Amino acid sequence: MPFAAPATTLTNRAMQPAAANERWIPAPHPGRHALHEGGEGIVNLWCLVDARNRILDKIAVKQVHPGALNYNDATNWLNGTVGGTPREVSMANAVWTALPPGDRQHVVQCLGFGDVQGQGKWRYRTYSEYAGQTNLLARIAAQNPRTKGLNKDGQQLFPEPFLWMFFESLVKVALAMEQVGSGVYHGDLQAQNILFSDNDPNRFAMYPVPKVSDFGSTRDVSDADVQNRTNIILEDGCHRFNQPPK
Repeated sequence: MPFAAPATTLTNRAMQPAAANERWIPAPHPGRHALHEGGEGIVNLWCLVDARNRILDKIAVKQVHPGALNYNDATNWLNGTVGGTPREVSMANAVWTALPPGDRQHVVQCLGFGDVQGQGKWRYRTYSEYAGQTNLLARIAAQNPRTKGLNKDGQQLFPEPFLWMFFESLVKVALAMEQVGSGVYHGDLQAQNILFSDNDPNRFAMYPVPKVSDFGSTRDVSDADVQNRTNIILEDGCHRFNQPPK
């Protein structure tokens, strides 16, 4: 996946262009080829490095390959314009903007999108901030009983202050989602999509900052496909109505 800067930048956190002695390079995650893979996309980490290979910037690049049917589905694009602004980009930034400036750190910021190609390609890319402190699923798994003989494996329990901070952060995002349009239906709010970034020295400085990510399944609550769930299938994101995200 060659690197291409976003054609459309949507936030004031500009991506740094590579200068004469700098270059953007992929940074494979240890033990696997990508940061994350989903039903329609793959996420990779890219780093801007200088001539001495010092890292100057990091971003997460998601290549979305929905196939012809979903690519041509007008509900996956802002205002129904196929090949325009991806719906996940506009929704992520709408929720991010609805938050007070001090709370926007709890939504992964989408920096832009590009490489939108239809016929024969059916793909586009999104460019987001990199949240490099694992995700909620990994942190839940780390609470398992420690494996005998491994000092750093398991039993990493959540302190009570962390839990209060975590739930407060999610509530702030949920309130912001209610303010966008008729309300935002996330559609895939599961543990793997709650990421963590570096600690905020001004708020619960001991703990990493939780961030809601992956707005690829988001819809406005008033949308017809949200109001009528009779055709929902098992592969449709985080689909079970009994789960708290719904």
